[in-house]
Amino acid sequence: MIFSVLHERVELFPAYAFTDDKLQPCAGLQVILTLFDGKKNDWGAAYWFAGANGFLGGKRPQDVLRINPDEVLLAAEDELAGVTHG
Repeated sequence: MIFSVLHERVELFPAYAFTDDKLQPCAGLQVILTLFDGKKNDWGAAYWFAGANGFLGGKRPQDVLRINPDEVLLAAEDELAGVTHG
């Protein structure tokens, strides 16, 4: 599973979402996008992957995805949990 955004009638795919050889989606991406299904549209997912994330120590999910997809998954789960108070 992959996502794209439409910009000026051109469908764009994020390079970070693919393996280095560009043939397959990165490990863990499908699970994250399944979590976002119905909660974030393609642009919402794109913004989330591109934004600094406190759960990832200020790093962007797109920069961590290939290195540690499990951490990005946890950050996505945290994103969907919203604000929680203990």
